[in-house]
Amino acid sequence: MLRKLLKYEFKSVFYLLLPLYACFMVVSVACRLFMNIEFLQDIFNGVPFFFLGMVYFGLFVGMIAISLMLVIQRFHKGLLSEEGYLMFTLPVKPWQLIVSKGIVATVMVLAGGAVIVLSLMVLTMTFRESWEFISSFFHIEKEAWEWMWQNFPTWPLLLAEGILFLLVYLWKHICHTYSAMAFGQASNKNRTVLSVVIYGAEWLGITMFWLMLGSILNRVSFQLPYSSMDTWFDRHYQITIHILMWVLLLWQGIELAFYYVTTHWMLSKHLNLQ
Repeated sequence: MLRKLLKYEFKSVFYLLLPLYACFMVVSVACRLFMNIEFLQDIFNGVPFFFLGMVYFGLFVGMIAISLMLVIQRFHKGLLSEEGYLMFTLPVKPWQLIVSKGIVATVMVLAGGAVIVLSLMVLTMTFRESWEFISSFFHIEKEAWEWMWQNFPTWPLLLAEGILFLLVYLWKHICHTYSAMAFGQASNKNRTVLSVVIYGAEWLGITMFWLMLGSILNRVSFQLPYSSMDTWFDRHYQITIHILMWVLLLWQGIELAFYYVTTHWMLSKHLNLQ
């Protein structure tokens, strides 16, 4: 059933975003042409380039705004409004609804970021430079491979940890939004205002929690001499970097779990549809 929910969500979101992405890239290519072809600027006195630049900026801002609005709108419309009556009568569990919304929202943010990076490459690089930039990721010189394997043989694991951290970080912020909206729907009036207040209160509460935890750990933990720490890092720098990455993952994972559990709890026990 989760697969069907994902298929429905992707269709509902990308039927709007794909044409927007295409228009954004077409305008990027057009801006690049007017930047490189001088006689076009001379003939039209730079007016088309100025117009295209304004369109590019509008699409840039619009794409970010629409993506954020879709993250909020798909969750609210699908689970907290009239459509929620239908969704919660389906043979699905609340966690499937939350996960499907979260996966699609994460993919949407990543796709938008990739389109923006690609458009900036079109604007700032020639075709040859762009090709060399892209191919450098796939055709690294032999010496570079040997250096990485000799000096940091666990770099593929670090890369996987970085990608996982990015996904968890994005999903945490998306679930934070879902949690605030889920609490906001418990009110019969001023749901939007309450959601904003809850969003800020959750952020402040969890920030204070980490500050207090850090203060406690700093007091009760023993302090190693700096020389010992330097020696440990010199001898086990790879292990140290991986430990730090997993500490960051644990940190973000705990926050993600908090926002997910509160969202699931509100949708399961205190759903108040309008």
